[in-house]
Amino acid sequence: MSLFNSASSGLGSKPVLFFCALVGYRYTGVHNSSIYVIYSIAVAVSMGVIFLCQITKRGIVKPALYIMLFFGLIAISYGWTTCFGSTSRIQNLFIYCILWGLPGAMSGVFFSTTKNRTTILTRLCSLLTLGGFAYVLANAIYYSVQGWGPNAASGDTYQSISYHAAFVFGLCLFFLTSDDKVRANNFGFCCKQPFALLSIIIMICCFFVVLMSGGRGGMFLLISYTVALFCTGKHKSRFVVICAMIVLLIILIYPYMSSDLIQRGFNRIFWFMGNSELNSSVEARQYYLSQALALIGNRPILGYGLFGYLNYMNNYPHNILLEVMLQGGLLYLVFATVILAILAKNYHVHRRVNPESKIIGVLFLFPIVELLFSGTYMSTPLFWFGISYILCVKN
Repeated sequence: MSLFNSASSGLGSKPVLFFCALVGYRYTGVHNSSIYVIYSIAVAVSMGVIFLCQITKRGIVKPALYIMLFFGLIAISYGWTTCFGSTSRIQNLFIYCILWGLPGAMSGVFFSTTKNRTTILTRLCSLLTLGGFAYVLANAIYYSVQGWGPNAASGDTYQSISYHAAFVFGLCLFFLTSDDKVRANNFGFCCKQPFALLSIIIMICCFFVVLMSGGRGGMFLLISYTVALFCTGKHKSRFVVICAMIVLLIILIYPYMSSDLIQRGFNRIFWFMGNSELNSSVEARQYYLSQALALIGNRPILGYGLFGYLNYMNNYPHNILLEVMLQGGLLYLVFATVILAILAKNYHVHRRVNPESKIIGVLFLFPIVELLFSGTYMSTPLFWFGISYILCVKN
């Protein structure tokens, strides 16, 4: 049960949307359904109890203490900001940070100190691949029947669907090109030829779903996985053969796909600037970008505080670099760069000692790329999971 709660904390809202898509329930927001709120509170509370039990029995490692102190500073910053006035955007961001960001960090600490953690994570990711594909397939069928729209079968946005499809693509590519040590950690059926064939089929389907949904960030994530796994893989010849096979099959299948949906998504990803119908989201992001840059120019050194910038903007800037600059200026950016360097060093050392731990890099790349295009790091659970795990894991 503790493993289930920890995995749910790391994945955030995704299990809810996966379930909604599979059962055909369309989630339309908290004003119509309390399922999301109940799930969020249940996961956060249960993860908090598990975390407290863990530190009571095993103590707390120093990096985990620093992470918890940072969330304490987040709470202090929120309290300080509300003393000078607050908005619903600030309140919502703080609530989501506590409900998703904090449990995600606790989940990373939990897994980093769990025995056989690499085996457990590898097997959980195998199950996540199958469950994620079912979710992606359900949304693909919905789009094929209903036509394209900003929301799909579960009520999730088209951007999220493209990210999830690219994420499943990356997991499949990782398992197909991994070495024997990773395979030894996985389920027995995942090492068989039928599963390898299924993984190739899943990757082809996920590629077309990314195209169909029209998510530019999802396509960038898919390409990032391909480049990163090629550069860090040992069996490059196997990698090239698998990718060549997939590309060939995509070329053969493409003429038989629904031309309108695929072409619309293709235009949105690569040629969106010429289509006024598709420019609304681009114009909105450009507005937030120009607004963020103007605010950063006024306070480039110290910024406006973790929540204070939302008193001047209608939304977060949908880019982690701009968000960091808005919150703490150049000083916070330097701090974040130092933490990133420490993460890179720890991950490199850990992967060199335990090559099978590469799965953490596969998981962490998802939120890193996503946060360059969408969302806020404050409430992204997989982002905090990756940071906590890499900082706290012992070789």
